Amino acid sequence: YDELQGLTYLQVKGSGIANTCPVLESGSTNLKDLKAGAYKIEKFCMEPTSFTVKEDSPFKGGSKEEFVKTKLMTRLTYTLDAMSGSFKVGNDGSVEFKEEDGIDYAAVTVQ
Repeated sequence: YDELQGLTYLQVKGSGIANTCPVLESGSTNLKDLKAGAYKIEKFCMEPTSFTVKEDSPFKGGSKEEFVKTKLMTRLTYTLDAMSGSFKVGNDGSVEFKEEDGIDYAAVTVQ
């Protein structure tokens, strides 16, 4: 994060890094490591790594639904940033995130 913040406009312009989220170097990706309870998240950034589309075609064996991989057609403008909200972890390990504020919409075109 500090590396990105220290760059000038000209260093970022055209590099493709303007739309990237900071990566946490420490911590855990295992939600089971979090104790059950309520949490608050501030300045949360989400950067998708792939896009799938729900396909339900009556021509492919009835009304079977599946998610298919897509090709991104939009330029790198899909990061959701500066989000905040409440995060709840249940005793059963379930997770619920309620987004309350931030840049929470980015139109994306896929093929």
